[in-house]
Amino acid sequence: MADDNIFVLGVGNTDYPADARETRQGARLNPYALAARALKRALADAAMAKAEIDGIVVGGQLVYERFAEIVGNLTHYGGVGDCSTVIEQAQMAVLTGKCKNVAVVFALCPRSSRMRFGGRSAAGGDRQLPYTYHNRVGLTSQGALYAMVARRHMAVYGTTEEDWGVFSCGVHNNATPNVQAHERDPLTVDDYMALRYIAEPLRRPDYCLMNDGAVSMIFSGIPRGPHPVRLGYVGRQDDLKDATQLRSRMDFYHENLAAVAESFREANGFGVGDVDFLEVYDSFSVHIPLALEGLGIVGYGEAASYVRDKGISATSEFPVNPSGGHLAEAYMQGWNHQVDAVRQVRGDATGAQVPGAQRGVYLSSAVGRTSLHLYERV
Repeated sequence: MADDNIFVLGVGNTDYPADARETRQGARLNPYALAARALKRALADAAMAKAEIDGIVVGGQLVYERFAEIVGNLTHYGGVGDCSTVIEQAQMAVLTGKCKNVAVVFALCPRSSRMRFGGRSAAGGDRQLPYTYHNRVGLTSQGALYAMVARRHMAVYGTTEEDWGVFSCGVHNNATPNVQAHERDPLTVDDYMALRYIAEPLRRPDYCLMNDGAVSMIFSGIPRGPHPVRLGYVGRQDDLKDATQLRSRMDFYHENLAAVAESFREANGFGVGDVDFLEVYDSFSVHIPLALEGLGIVGYGEAASYVRDKGISATSEFPVNPSGGHLAEAYMQGWNHQVDAVRQVRGDATGAQVPGAQRGVYLSSAVGRTSLHLYERV
């Protein structure tokens, strides 16, 4: 949808490093308290009053009825979703006239709630697909499954373990100047190679962080306030053929990525490679080459040499995850990428600023669904 635009009026997030310090000291953070804090900051960023919000869509550990109660019964429209579907819901709610201003709010406290992402029954893995297919042989975590994707990429394209270090170090080093990032220490490929495997061939820096935090974004049909940003395009491609059996991962999401890239070009008159930066949902470093290759930024199997030669920093030819993404800034399940996209376009990034950024794309591609969002300067 390229013609039906809505606007981001404000964004806010909790202080990720401060949240981490509290949990390390034994605090049990409350997702509703963090969410309220993020919403308050987004409202201040938009120069809006809470009473102006008449729609709310939540994600993570939040229930929208309860959150709306806590912050003051602010909603005429409510919904729930992940980092992509909440944006779709906000867009539809505004464009269909259900409400004027929608707050999307996410909070997740895996540290405080002792959430597990591995093991036979982790996150319901004994009951939910695709884990039920694979837990008998120990494949009970996303890390193990993406290690298989990485190994297949190595077999098909000749990718090396050092190449995974190139991708991981590229994202980690983007976080160095970011005051909101968890991990700001520089990382070299030699440092990376000296670390042990978590799930061969992936090492710790290939994995996303596990942290408590919250994010909020305010959407409206009118570009008002101090610094509105246009949500210029919302694209999605679902490929559910054998999704629970990981078929799309074994194909490196090529079919979905090619489809959304083509739809994006048809709708906008320019390609993903023509924007100023790319924000990739990077629960694992494996997503970086899959995105670059699948979207046609580089040819299949060429991502490693491209990143090695040209880099992905904020000042490179084509920046990727300039804030440090999930690997180094925070694991807010795709929400922190979109907040960074908005700030990059506004010119007030919390870390390295992409020079002259006018438009950026957020990409989420996992299992059976690929989503693409375009954020543009007004």
